[in-house]
Amino acid sequence: MHDDTQTPTVFRTYPDGEVAALFPTIPADPNGNCSSYVHVGQHGAADPHHLISRTRPATPDEYAELTAELEAIGYAVRPVRRMTHRMVEERRVTTEPPCPRGS
Repeated sequence: MHDDTQTPTVFRTYPDGEVAALFPTIPADPNGNCSSYVHVGQHGAADPHHLISRTRPATPDEYAELTAELEAIGYAVRPVRRMTHRMVEERRVTTEPPCPRGS
């Protein structure tokens, strides 16, 4: 069981050791990208499938410092191992324009 106020967060490590946090339920733009965060550059948009294909899962030790940074700026992080279809759907629904009247 988890707290619905927590943000599902997928932590990934690049080959150079940089750790990225993906927020699979938070849209970054209308193109299907999700919000992401890294130490350098901080918030940005990320194609989650592209980023996942170029990284590996981060270990708890690797993402501990980034978790602390995220919590310091107000996130309630809930680490998850993978992005689920449900998370993608939640992000997609959030970015869909409202239906025109009469539709």
